[in-house]
Amino acid sequence: MVPAPWPGEHPTQSLDRPKLTAFVPVRDTPSMCTLERNPYYHAVDPEGNQLPYIDQLNMDRAADLAVYDAKLVGGSYDFAAFQARIIYYATYAEGAASSNARILLWPSGKSSEVMYNVNLNHPDPEWREVFADDRFRKALSLAINRDEINSVVYFDNASVNQLTATPTSRHYRPEYASAYTAYDVEGANALLDEMGLEWNDARTHRLWPVSKEPMIISWDLVETETPKGPVTELVEEYWKAVGIEIRWKSVTRNLLTQRVLANEEPMSLWHSGDTMDTLFLSRPFPFAPLDGDESTWGVLWGRWYNTRGEAGEEPPQEIKDLYQALDDYMITYDTEPGQVVLASQAEHIWTVGTVGMAPHPLFVRNTLKNVSESGGYWTWDTLWTYTEFPEQWFLA
Repeated sequence: MVPAPWPGEHPTQSLDRPKLTAFVPVRDTPSMCTLERNPYYHAVDPEGNQLPYIDQLNMDRAADLAVYDAKLVGGSYDFAAFQARIIYYATYAEGAASSNARILLWPSGKSSEVMYNVNLNHPDPEWREVFADDRFRKALSLAINRDEINSVVYFDNASVNQLTATPTSRHYRPEYASAYTAYDVEGANALLDEMGLEWNDARTHRLWPVSKEPMIISWDLVETETPKGPVTELVEEYWKAVGIEIRWKSVTRNLLTQRVLANEEPMSLWHSGDTMDTLFLSRPFPFAPLDGDESTWGVLWGRWYNTRGEAGEEPPQEIKDLYQALDDYMITYDTEPGQVVLASQAEHIWTVGTVGMAPHPLFVRNTLKNVSESGGYWTWDTLWTYTEFPEQWFLA
């Protein structure tokens, strides 16, 4: 049994749609999706045996991460990886040792495991003006102790990284990866002072420039794929040290989607994908504002872009230039427009990255064979296991 990667229906799990995939769904309930091998699958192994080898997959839908972790540690799965987080590696390894299983570590292929956006389309003009100031986002970035995040959450296995392309990409430039990643509380405070964001008398909070209310940002997040909660607990303390308090809660993705698309979230987080050459800029939400639920930094601008001006809000010229570079890249696949996008991110810090290229844990039962020990990249860009041909896995 394996856990399902999505909490709801995904097109590959639909009972009613034709499939070219190795497995086809035959039963679907709120707690389990059962798939059987596709007898018409097109691929064979070198000896001429039709793939896949495994007859049936039972994909478990765990109620939440706590249930998922308990089932993984308890040995309920033959394979589990999608929601596994490196911070629980020791616990996973202990469970695997008592379950005739092992924990593999594949590279994640994410240039930023957790990244943050503030809402540049915020409905409150005062908040919007602060968020739109490059100095504010740069201060947020400088205030983050990435070395500590790497040590505490990733056991020094990740790399300090700004959001950019991954090191394997032809678009990668080291100066983009290091932009505003130095831990510099003094520099962060200097930028906020320069903006005129005064402290309150107790020096616990910065003040909004007009209302003079304490700078407290309440927002929601979804804990999925990477250790977003543990990282944000640390970031909360770093930003509090420069006078910015964040109050966050974990919600379902359905609720977050509604709030983001309604432009009700003042900030957001996600993990980077589409930063390898495979899918670079195909969904460029970390680098340019899009109309979607994975980033709040310019939903109304993204709506304007997606509808060619029929809806949303017209963005400033520098955002239009980003959109033009995206369009040029999709046509030419050339490095020049890609560099325009990455240079803009490094200059403006539209998205605040943290650490990247961390290993990702996979729980693998020892009876499941042919699973690559070192793996490919565990990321959306490779569709996780796709490049490792899981249709050739077998039980023995």
